[in-house]
Amino acid sequence: MKILVVSMSTWGEMGNWLSGRSLVAVLASSFPAAEVNQVLAETYVPCFAEIGADIKRITRASGSPEERFERYAAIMGELDRRYPQGVESAAPLASALAAELEAFTEYLRAAAPDLIIGTKGLICRICVAAARHAGLSVPVINYITNHGHFQFRVHHCPDAALHLVRFAAGQAYVQKRCGFRPEAVRAVGYVVAAQPLLHPTRAAPLAEQGEVRGPLSVIIVSNRGGTEYVDLVRHLVPRGNSIQVTFIAINDPDLCAQAEQIIAASGITNWRTASFLTQEEFFGLLDQTRTRGGSVLVSKASPNSIFEAAYFGIPMFLIRTGLPMEEWGADVVIEEKIGYVVESMAALMPVLDRCLDDRERLAQTGRHLQSFIARYLDQPRTIELIAGAVRDVLSGTTAAARAAG
Repeated sequence: MKILVVSMSTWGEMGNWLSGRSLVAVLASSFPAAEVNQVLAETYVPCFAEIGADIKRITRASGSPEERFERYAAIMGELDRRYPQGVESAAPLASALAAELEAFTEYLRAAAPDLIIGTKGLICRICVAAARHAGLSVPVINYITNHGHFQFRVHHCPDAALHLVRFAAGQAYVQKRCGFRPEAVRAVGYVVAAQPLLHPTRAAPLAEQGEVRGPLSVIIVSNRGGTEYVDLVRHLVPRGNSIQVTFIAINDPDLCAQAEQIIAASGITNWRTASFLTQEEFFGLLDQTRTRGGSVLVSKASPNSIFEAAYFGIPMFLIRTGLPMEEWGADVVIEEKIGYVVESMAALMPVLDRCLDDRERLAQTGRHLQSFIARYLDQPRTIELIAGAVRDVLSGTTAAARAAG
């Protein structure tokens, strides 16, 4: 049996690709006799890389979350006009689309997968189109990593054999937004990238921070951030070596250099900076700091950051991104009391100060985190649900999720 996972690496900071990689590990474990591969959609559909570059450009150039979303929505609107609903179902494909997908069509024809899983709605639509153009009768599963993106019609894929979402809220949202039948959308849970299946050397479970044996670690992650994250470093300087700060400015060496200057001028010896960490290094940092003196995470409120930190039992101090497709993650943090969510860095600083001065506040958040992990991040259960969904699709017990009525 051959299973092909198709992801993107350019629409964001590798999150979609990493989610696909985690899914590959789950599938390889669940189906040891299967050949499970992952490919980048951009490799065979180059225009996706161009769109990814546009997304990165507007993300960095936008002056506010509102402007960022407006410009992002404009790109999605243009994509919707380029790939109107139903274009993947036409027989034959429109000549322009057939030409655009020729390389991908040839790849699928040669690979001959028994199942295709796309990690984004538009990817699934392209997979449906290319498979049909290749003359293949192969089911496509839509593995939805962020249901918030389904506010954009370009991601609606009614021809998918099944839609897999992470949580019940996402299941209800996709059903309502797209009009899919209830049985066409399943909630399977969140595949945590740091779990032992993907990182065998790491101990589990990761919920409890344990006894405090050193200074509390404050991990600051700037992803699409700005100088306000440096302002937080400056704000924390009076605490000196009583805390340990790790400042990570993802792919932003200039911002990292600003933080380094502040730390060097302060004379603090146990703070550090980094402009790049591999996923394994980042998980190692979270694991190490939580077992030494406990830790907190400061970052934007993106869903992947939230659930990976939650798996390690780390309280979060988050700034809303302003992007509606990511708001649901911030709402989960508030509802489950697993961290704090604010609108700006200025609002975050006093909240963080109160918790740094009162460890019982962090301990209470930690207890909420343990409950959250037990209810939502049960990895054996998630793996079982994903494997069951794949078996159902391969056995033909599911049908394309055409809109009801």
